Amino acid sequence: MPRFSVNLKRCVARTKSLNYCILQAIAGETAKKMPPEEKAWHDYEPFLSGESVLVQFGSNSCVHCPALTLVLDSVSRLRSFTWVYRDAFACDLAEILDISALPAVLVFHNKDDWTVYQRLRGNDVVSIVEEAFPPRLLFTEDF
Repeated sequence: MPRFSVNLKRCVARTKSLNYCILQAIAGETAKKMPPEEKAWHDYEPFLSGESVLVQFGSNSCVHCPALTLVLDSVSRLRSFTWVYRDAFACDLAEILDISALPAVLVFHNKDDWTVYQRLRGNDVVSIVEEAFPPRLLFTEDF
């Protein structure tokens, strides 16, 4: 019986690779293959578009988040980026990036060029957006 529990603990520790090996054996392939690499957080939408992305992390219980949303709405009309909102308490990305103070934003250009800003107040986000994103091309004049 002790031997079984030791083997069970090893199996629990290797559940992901064991499940993969079992599926491979059922499919008739060799069971010695390791599971494929998991995708990193930046390998999912909206980060695959090739455009610069600003992810706003907020929450219904955050008292400063609505003000940040209004500021982002006004500045998004003048700067070129994709704006995405995520609830910090319902989003794995917030946990992965260790978001601990709301409101927060992730400025993402590519997998090697990204920055997280937390505990934003007032017009903090205006200077962040102006520094990080190019002006949006506006056609408001008649030629």
